Amino acid sequence: MSTTIVFSLLGGLGLFLYGMRMMSDSLTNVAGAKMRSILEKMTKNTIIGVAVGAAFTAVIQSSSAATVLVVSFVNAGLMNLNEAIGIIMGANIGTTITGQLMAFKLSDIAPLFVLTGVIMIMFCRSANLQKIGEVILGFGILFVGLGTMSSSMESMKDSALVVNTLTSLKNPLLALLIGLIFTAVIQSSSATVGVIMVLASQGLLSLEICFYITLGCNIGCCISALLACIGGKKNAKRAALIHLLINIIGTVVMAILFALFMPQIKYGIMAITGSQNLTGDALNALMARNVANANTIFKCFQILICFPITKWIIKATYIIIPGEDEEKEFSVQYIDNRRKYSPATAIPQCTHEIERMANIARDNLNLAVESLLNLDISKVEEIDTNENHIDFLNREIFEYLNRINQSMLPTEDAEMIGPMYQVITDVERIGDIAKTVGNITETCCKKQYKLDESHKEDIKQLLTLVDEEFVLSIEMFTHKSFEHLNRILKLEDEVD
Repeated sequence: MSTTIVFSLLGGLGLFLYGMRMMSDSLTNVAGAKMRSILEKMTKNTIIGVAVGAAFTAVIQSSSAATVLVVSFVNAGLMNLNEAIGIIMGANIGTTITGQLMAFKLSDIAPLFVLTGVIMIMFCRSANLQKIGEVILGFGILFVGLGTMSSSMESMKDSALVVNTLTSLKNPLLALLIGLIFTAVIQSSSATVGVIMVLASQGLLSLEICFYITLGCNIGCCISALLACIGGKKNAKRAALIHLLINIIGTVVMAILFALFMPQIKYGIMAITGSQNLTGDALNALMARNVANANTIFKCFQILICFPITKWIIKATYIIIPGEDEEKEFSVQYIDNRRKYSPATAIPQCTHEIERMANIARDNLNLAVESLLNLDISKVEEIDTNENHIDFLNREIFEYLNRINQSMLPTEDAEMIGPMYQVITDVERIGDIAKTVGNITETCCKKQYKLDESHKEDIKQLLTLVDEEFVLSIEMFTHKSFEHLNRILKLEDEVD
């Protein structure tokens, strides 16, 4: 086997992985925000959760991205484990759509997709059209990579060493480990399935061994969610563990079925494509579709197995990861500058952290004004502590916004970065004002000043108006709703 063939194979694999990553990221940028909104609202029912998880993963073409997103939601308290398990199961099904797409023989027209994508990126002025162009370009590069790998492996059929090594792979456990390790390294089960399809279509792997390698992919693809939960809360770790347990259970059951009924399963899969009586090149031509169909059918069957026992799977995670999170010193709750984050959840998590910061500022302002009205300095220390918390959150959120601003976010989310900087600046100023009022209270007490009752009533009335306006403004910001706009404008006039 020549060095040229090896380089061609590795280059094809590189193009394939890059195309898949580009397509997934671009699809997330185009549709991620809308799909995420659906995900947040339609997960109360597990069956609906499975359907939404499958659709979401089919759109963004990455089960790893979907499960990392779910782990991020659970860690931020935006989703519980009962809601998460449906999405995770659906993601296992949705990821097989990528294999179904790859089974189409599109390598010959892949350069057309590349050209179309490049033209859209270079000449379209609309940002959304450019993002769609990136999706098309990634799709084209993916199939160019597949075609390059296929051509390289066709040449490898002349190498006795390669043919003997691959065709002699008979050990199911070894095949399963190969799928597990390869998928864990490249963090993409779809990419592993793509490589299997190319090998199978060249007659280098038997269908039985392909079945076992795809089972290994099930467990290997869990690595992304496991990495995402490192340093997270216990529920986030349980969500990642749910993904692992579902895939382990499904893999074990399928492996047992293979051991007992492999001839029948193989015949059934091949019958779907009408290849049960074919041999040689005619069979090889349909092997990619056989692998893609097998991957889809096996994943659906595994979910059917696990669906009735979802409650027990969740209970198992509490046994493996017992207890609750310990209360620590004041810190961020929804974001973490030290952990890996999902671009699709970065803005929602940041929004909730800003909402938390705003609520502390609101409580502190009310506390400070009440202290002034009552000339009570006993709350001054609490006011100072709250102000320190607000300043801390301001710094953490500011750093987080700087960090995510350097990554590829969904288009709608990227547009929120600028306004968020303004919001945290304004909230921080409200915190400063509360501290100033606290200082005024101390001064009044030292100099034994007293407020006239009519002045107190005016201040109380003003505080009531400001407080209502603040609450409605934060709610409007958090939910991106114009529902309270007219009321806010009216309150602002009254405050003025």
